Amino acid sequence: MAKKSVSKKKTSKTKSKAVTLRGLNNWNMGLAAVFVSQAAAILLLGNNSSLPVTTTYLTTDSLASKAAGHTVWDAAVHHLFDIKLIYLLAVILLVGAIAHALFATQYRAKYEADLKQGINRARWIEYILGGGLVLIAVALINGVYDFSTLLAIFALTEILALFSLLVESQKQAVQRHPRVTDKLAFVAGITPWLITAIYLFGAQIYGNQALPAYAYWLDGTIFALFIAMAANMWLSGHKKGRWADYLFTERNYTALGFLLKTALVWQIFFGSLRP
Repeated sequence: MAKKSVSKKKTSKTKSKAVTLRGLNNWNMGLAAVFVSQAAAILLLGNNSSLPVTTTYLTTDSLASKAAGHTVWDAAVHHLFDIKLIYLLAVILLVGAIAHALFATQYRAKYEADLKQGINRARWIEYILGGGLVLIAVALINGVYDFSTLLAIFALTEILALFSLLVESQKQAVQRHPRVTDKLAFVAGITPWLITAIYLFGAQIYGNQALPAYAYWLDGTIFALFIAMAANMWLSGHKKGRWADYLFTERNYTALGFLLKTALVWQIFFGSLRP
């Protein structure tokens, strides 16, 4: 009898810890509210600091051409426009707010139906815009101003999101080719960070001085959170422990996404946007 009562207690505790659709709905509503509050605070408190977006093109170097006696081509930089950081950060937060609000209201039925099947189409659609803008913000802080490079970073984020959606919806293909799918996701996910790292180390090697200290903390924390999100999805895909429950995976993913956006926004705020 004692053993039965102990097993019943363990079962009840497990059920109480289990993630439910109702609990997840309340969680999404709460995240939406916090995201909106943070966006309002950034717009109210932040300064007007901006960063340039440029393009590089080939042109003739007149002085070098005269000296050489023939046409000499050289790379030149043209300023396209500026990006105000407070607006970029506010958009990142508002994208998160809108996504979570839709998950909890208008899109709730479809969202929960997908979760029951172990798929979340909405997550990966939101990741294209939200995750892409996060990586662009990190790249800008590290001196990646070239429009083509920023576009490539965004495109790689879109490829990763669409590929992740394909992996979730075509589980048989993943089971047949696990190494290929893991490598493709790894390449699409790591390449934007390699691009950023090249600019970061270039500033240290060739620049007059190192980047502001907060930029290094920003890179480390955001990269660590991206790795945690990737690990969360890998554990889910391989049904490890509690990650066999897709609702548990989803709550972890939304929590990590919240931490990532919040860490990004407030580190940039205190590093560059304080009035």
